[in-house]
Amino acid sequence: MENIEDTSFSILSNTVIQKNLSKLNSMDINAPENLQTSANCLSEIYKTLHSIVSSLTIIRAIGFDINGRSLTRGLFYPNHLDMDNLNEKAIALKGVAFWYPEQSETYRLYCIREIREINYLKLRNLATLYIEVNFFTLVTDALKNAGYQDNENNLFLLTDGAEIIYSSKDISGSASLQDPSFILDLTENNRSYVIRTIDHRKKFIAVGNIPATGWNYIYLSDYNTIFSAVTFAQSICLLVFFLTTLSAVLGSSCILGHIIWHFRILETKMNRFGTGDLTPLQVPYDYTQRQDEIGHLHVQFDQMVLHFKELVNDNYVKQILLQETQIQALQQQMNPHFLYNTLDSICWMAQKDHDEQICTMAQSLANLFRASITDSKELIPIRSELQFLDSYIQIQKLRFEERLDFKQQISEQYMNIMIPRLCIQPLVENAIHHAMEDNPEVCTIQLEMLRKNDVYQIQVMNTGSFFEEHLLEKLLNGKIVPSGIGIGLSNIDKRFKLIYGEAFGLTLSNKNGMAVVALTLPVS
Repeated sequence: MENIEDTSFSILSNTVIQKNLSKLNSMDINAPENLQTSANCLSEIYKTLHSIVSSLTIIRAIGFDINGRSLTRGLFYPNHLDMDNLNEKAIALKGVAFWYPEQSETYRLYCIREIREINYLKLRNLATLYIEVNFFTLVTDALKNAGYQDNENNLFLLTDGAEIIYSSKDISGSASLQDPSFILDLTENNRSYVIRTIDHRKKFIAVGNIPATGWNYIYLSDYNTIFSAVTFAQSICLLVFFLTTLSAVLGSSCILGHIIWHFRILETKMNRFGTGDLTPLQVPYDYTQRQDEIGHLHVQFDQMVLHFKELVNDNYVKQILLQETQIQALQQQMNPHFLYNTLDSICWMAQKDHDEQICTMAQSLANLFRASITDSKELIPIRSELQFLDSYIQIQKLRFEERLDFKQQISEQYMNIMIPRLCIQPLVENAIHHAMEDNPEVCTIQLEMLRKNDVYQIQVMNTGSFFEEHLLEKLLNGKIVPSGIGIGLSNIDKRFKLIYGEAFGLTLSNKNGMAVVALTLPVS
C-alpha cells in the first residue's frame, strides 16, 4: 500500500501528466474541435502511466476525474462510487492520499488523492486520481508472507470500525460475525487474542491494528485444531526428550563404567601398595600407550612403586651406615663436655697465675661454645642474643684492644623480643672483618634497635668500610660468589624470609660515612 501511495505521488508529480492534465482542464474535451488535442493528451498520459505502473501488477485500473469528466485506464467503473463526496474529501486533504474500501461483494479498494498544478506553484485543482487495487491479491499476498494457512477452519477479516471491508470467506451465514457490536467488542478492548464460541465452534481469535490505515484485522482459527496440534507437538517433544535423556544416560553410564574400571584397577594397586606388597599387578591393559590423564596416573603410580622399591632396597645399606654413625656419635658424646672442662681448667690456671686476659678469653670462648652447641631453640630473647654477643666482643677487644670501639644502644624495652638465635653476632663479625682486618685505624661499631610503625629494625653500623651497590642481590643471584662472612649474611636473610616472609630480612646500605646492615622483623 505504501508502494501504491508512492506511485500515486509519482503520477501527480510527473511533468508530462501535469502538462496534459492542465490542457485537458482548460478545454472542453467533448467539443469536436478539441477531439484531436484531447486524444493526443490522453495518449501522452496513458504512455506515461504505463511506464510508471507497469511493474505493479496489483493495480487493476487508474482513473482521473477532471471536473466531473472521467478518464480511465483499465477496468475502472466510477459509477459504483460516490464521486462527489470522494472528490470533496480529496480536495479537503490537499493532495494527501487516502484509502477507500468499496462496500461491495467484490471488495474493491481505491487509493485516492487530489492532483494539483505544480507549475509556478499555482496549486489549482487539475483532477482527482483514483487507483483501483486488486484487494484480493493484496490481502492474499500479505497473508501468505505472514504464514496464513487458507483452509476451511480459518477466516481473515479486515474491519473499518464496525464495518467489515474484507473477508477471506463468505460470512453471510454467520450471525455473530455480521453483528457490529461483536466486531467492536473484539477490536476496541486492546486484546491481542481472545477465545470465543462462534456458531457452536470454539475459535481462537487474533486481533491487531494497521496504523497506516486505521483498520483492524481479525484472524479466526479453530481452537481444537490448533491445540490438538500443540498437544501433539508437546507429546513429540516429551518423547524426544525422554529418548534423548535415556540415550544420554546409557551413553554416560557406558563411558563412566569404562573410566571407573581403570580407576578400580588403580585402587587395587594402591591397596596392594598399602599392605606392603610391591610386586607389580598384572592387568590386561598397557597404560604406557595412553596419553590421557588415566594413562599418566597409572604410569606415574607404577614408577613411584618402582622407585619406592629401590629406596627400600637401598635403605638396608643406609640403615647399616646410620647405625655405625650412631655408635660414633655415642663415642664422641663426651667431646663437648671435655671441651668445656678443658676451657674451665685454662681459666682456673689463668686465675691462679693472675692472667686476667687469658681467663676472660677462655671464659668467653666457653660461653660461645655453649650458646652455639647446646641451645637448640630457634627463637630466643634479644637479651640472650646480646649475652652471647658480649662474650664475642670481649674476645675481639682482647685481640684489637683500643682499635675496637663497640657501642650497644638497644633499649631495655626491646630485651624480651624474640628473634632467631645467632643473627646479630654474624653482622658484628662482618663489620669487624671488613673494617679492622686490614685497617690500623680505630673502628666504631654501633648496635641499635628501633621501631618504625609495625616493623622492628636492628642496625649494625661501622666505620672503615662500605658496601658496594646491590651487594646483597648479587650474593643471592650468584653474581658474586660468597665466601666466609658473605655466606653468613645470605643465610641470615634466607632465615628471616622463611620465618617472617619475603617482606622482611636483611638490607645493606651506606649512611653518613658508615656501612649499615639492617635486619627487619614484624611487630608481633
